[in-house]
Amino acid sequence: MSKKQIKLYNEEKERQKSSLEQLKLDIKESEDQIELQAKKTHEYKKLINDLQKTKEVLSYRTAEMRKSLEPKEEQIETLKDELERLEHEFEKMLKTSKT
Repeated sequence: MSKKQIKLYNEEKERQKSSLEQLKLDIKESEDQIELQAKKTHEYKKLINDLQKTKEVLSYRTAEMRKSLEPKEEQIETLKDELERLEHEFEKMLKTSKT
């Protein structure tokens, strides 16, 4: 082999080394990006889980509030009926007292 061929081989060897190093850097960057995305995914899953728990708690509280309001609504209707009855009775008493 001539010195020229050896020089060409060495230059090609250096180019390939450089290319290999660049490929290794690219792989490292890709791995870092994948790791970052995995962390974000984990954080989002945790956030979703927390939000679902909060939703369940709020749904339960809403249901409990609705249950507690039902008797009050019934009581309001009963009191309205009683008020209406008393108004009619009062009107009757007024009519009889006028005569």
